[in-house]
Amino acid sequence: MTSSRLSGFNVYDKPGAYGGTRLFGEIRNTTDETLNSPGLYVTLYDGEDRIVDSITIYPLIGIAASGGTTPYDGSGDLSPDDWVR
Repeated sequence: MTSSRLSGFNVYDKPGAYGGTRLFGEIRNTTDETLNSPGLYVTLYDGEDRIVDSITIYPLIGIAASGGTTPYDGSGDLSPDDWVR
């Protein structure tokens, strides 16, 4: 089993290009293997702990070498004001 560890996670606090939440940062590969297109699955919750959106983001560079990082940039449909965590 392989896994990646999120080493940097930023949420842009203004709506993205299409009014949604912009997510960007980088993933660090903590495995001994090169990973091909490691994706992020992000879930956003409202104030009552209900899921309000989920987003799958793939890295800008499709390869994450062992011990290396790869940047990602994506967005969801909801504005930053429409979710809590």
